[in-house]
Amino acid sequence: MTMARQPDDHDAITQQFLTGLDRILDVEAGLREAMLSSQHTTLTRDLDHVLDVEAGAREIVSTSSAAPGPHRLDHAATDILQLVSACSRLILRNHPKVVAKRRQLRRTQGLIRSLEYELGAAVASTNHLFSLVDSTEEVKWDSVASSLFELKESLEKIIIRFQDLIEELGDAAAAESASALNVLMGLLPVARVLYADSDKPWHAHQESHVDHRYAERLRKQQHRITAGLETARACAIKHSSAAIDARVRAINEAVRTVLGRFDLPSFTATSVEDFLDDFTTSDLRGLDLADVDLAGVHWSLSCTLWPSSIHIEDMKARSFELEDEPGTYVVLRGRATVRDCAELA
Repeated sequence: MTMARQPDDHDAITQQFLTGLDRILDVEAGLREAMLSSQHTTLTRDLDHVLDVEAGAREIVSTSSAAPGPHRLDHAATDILQLVSACSRLILRNHPKVVAKRRQLRRTQGLIRSLEYELGAAVASTNHLFSLVDSTEEVKWDSVASSLFELKESLEKIIIRFQDLIEELGDAAAAESASALNVLMGLLPVARVLYADSDKPWHAHQESHVDHRYAERLRKQQHRITAGLETARACAIKHSSAAIDARVRAINEAVRTVLGRFDLPSFTATSVEDFLDDFTTSDLRGLDLADVDLAGVHWSLSCTLWPSSIHIEDMKARSFELEDEPGTYVVLRGRATVRDCAELA
């Protein structure tokens, strides 16, 4: 027969240790933090209502690659293409001045896309947050905390993007952009405090008065948050367009200076890409392309006429075909393979 063991000093010490550990660790808070990631699917679903994610992804991929995107020949580009030879355009697209100005345009476009994305994410988080607070059902405080966390994170990124946009604009409309930035910087500490306090209703979920007080705090900030985001969005739309226009004007000046053709019509953001990249109807047979970088060039399998020295199959291997324009390709990398050089290799 086994005798019942009597409590000894070791048991007392162990119990004292566990009691002290409870004072140090906030288990429920740790559980709440761990559950934040479980709300990601819900937030992503709401974000889909605000953003065209697939379109955004296509834009990001097109900018990061050598080719700027599907071929869409602009009317302005059509007019300019008739005034400048294919040879001159090939020289222009690799000229250091034009390359530098074009790189600045793409940087600005990427910045603006990122800003628009983060503003959309902040709007989605805000909409989801207040739909939870105003729900007729019992408030899911873990979801509220998750929405506040997403809002806080988006605001931090938006502020950085706005600061970059102000740098892009320089003195142009800097005061108005700075005003919108101040609004955003005023919202960030509000979101941080609300998120930090979101554990109170979580811990006191049995106490309806705690839930009620915190919900009222959130509702009081609703107009400020939504109005602030709307102000930032309106400012971003207005001045993003101004920033892009300034970059396009710089490319206009570079092209005219390099060509010595100050009579050329002005480009738009779309037509400048077409002018520099579209060779789908060009006759290139009289050109020496051995040392020409063709990355980003749009060409047609049936309409682009290449020099006899160009290895077409190699060009296809180093290009991708546009899904919505079969037979139209975009060169991904490097210089053309010339038959004579390939045979000597």
